[in-house]
Amino acid sequence: MAKNGNIFIVLVQNGQSFTPFACCKSNDIEMRCGTMEVASPSQGSFREYITDRKEWSFTTTYLVGTDSGDFMARLGDIMKVGNTVAIVWRNRQTSEELRGNAIITTCKMTATKGSLAVGSFTFQGTGILSYVNP
Repeated sequence: MAKNGNIFIVLVQNGQSFTPFACCKSNDIEMRCGTMEVASPSQGSFREYITDRKEWSFTTTYLVGTDSGDFMARLGDIMKVGNTVAIVWRNRQTSEELRGNAIITTCKMTATKGSLAVGSFTFQGTGILSYVNP
């Protein structure tokens, strides 16, 4: 059965605890693995590969708030480009989690006349992305 995007929550470490990350509109986690060719040209018509290094990244788009409840007011010192943060993606129904540390590489806000203001952050993972099933 497909999962509804509403059941996922993103949390960012704030001191000793984790704080919810805004009103997320969308979250994209991308995990990649490079490959390295190992066959020599004289070994036939087909190439052979082995796995190389792995990496992951995460992009989130959120609604920009106007009151003191806005997450930038709560996390402004942490959420700066170049900072490394601990992130948790949690399933609200099952408490399953993906956990990892990532560098904030991009911060963007878009305010179009007549539309809701949206922001986005892009994170580059710095190590393993762990799955936790309590």
